[in-house]
Amino acid sequence: GHKSIDPEAVRATFEARGALPDLVDGYEPRPGQVDMAIAVAETQNSGGLLVVEAGTGTGKSLAYLMPATLRALGNGERVAVATRTRHLQQQLLDREVPLIRRLYPDLVVTILKGRSNYLCRRKLADRLEDLGASSSPDEAERDFLYQIRDWSQATRAGDLDDLPFVPDRQLWELVSSSTEHTLRVRCPHYEECFYYSSRRRASKAHLLLVNHHLLLADRALRRDGLPGGLLPK
Repeated sequence: GHKSIDPEAVRATFEARGALPDLVDGYEPRPGQVDMAIAVAETQNSGGLLVVEAGTGTGKSLAYLMPATLRALGNGERVAVATRTRHLQQQLLDREVPLIRRLYPDLVVTILKGRSNYLCRRKLADRLEDLGASSSPDEAERDFLYQIRDWSQATRAGDLDDLPFVPDRQLWELVSSSTEHTLRVRCPHYEECFYYSSRRRASKAHLLLVNHHLLLADRALRRDGLPGGLLPK
């Protein structure tokens, strides 16, 4: 069974000495935020659903991330946090997660995106090879591939949101990771593959930041009994 989250431990992270008020400059506990965090914790304890509506400035993100953190660390579990947009995933990672890490420095959080968001190193290498062999290369494609090649040597995540420009959709598809083209472990780039690296990181994370689309696609695969969901267990 699960170890329940103590609602008072949740309250303490927002109000107690040595917690957020002492660790974050200018942080002041807000009653609505604490109420919401306790409601989230109690729902995680008992199961079921919780719907919360809260105005701007309540601090909703911390109010669900904090009990999720206590749940994950207390039970050695992974908790998925799904947002509508990839932009909000990044905001949680950049803004809220560093605050929580001041209290829980061991917390591991990772963003997971759908496969087509990641660059495929092998497809890029193959395209560059084709380009070198072509007597009349397509200018737009050539410029794009050179930009991607340079970026691929600098990027850590290899994901679309990390690109400094918005690529043409059809050009991106030439080099994006895809289920039908993967060689998995047989691929010479497997160890440094951006997509599989993201999955390896996820399997060690406490909190997974995903979007609704990825979460629901994972549930659908598992419901239909298909192997290898899109999220780790």
